[in-house]
Amino acid sequence: SYRSGRICDYEKVMIEDAIQEKGIEFLASDLIDVKVRLTEQGMKIFHSTSRLRPVMKSYTPDGDGFLCNFHCTENQLRSYFFRFGADAEVVSPAYLRDHFKTQFRKAFSVYDNNPTD
Repeated sequence: SYRSGRICDYEKVMIEDAIQEKGIEFLASDLIDVKVRLTEQGMKIFHSTSRLRPVMKSYTPDGDGFLCNFHCTENQLRSYFFRFGADAEVVSPAYLRDHFKTQFRKAFSVYDNNPTD
């Protein structure tokens, strides 16, 4: 089918499945397993914000919030959860947890070092 420019039924199903799982914006990216702890407010934000939302595979109550498991792309995780602030904590993988920590520290330093009053 690659020579004709047409896709076969099997390829069509594969593409449709990938779009369903990753979303069209992240189709070319690899999926990773991610754990995110959401506060109750974070869970409310998650359910009310559908743009770029990753699919939650499972969750368990965890203290005052929920430990949620996602199978999504790294870019999707970064794009979606950064706006949650303290209502979402990336638990794993460690390199993404460190990325969020670094980015939030940089943002804090902007506000901490440049008072406007």
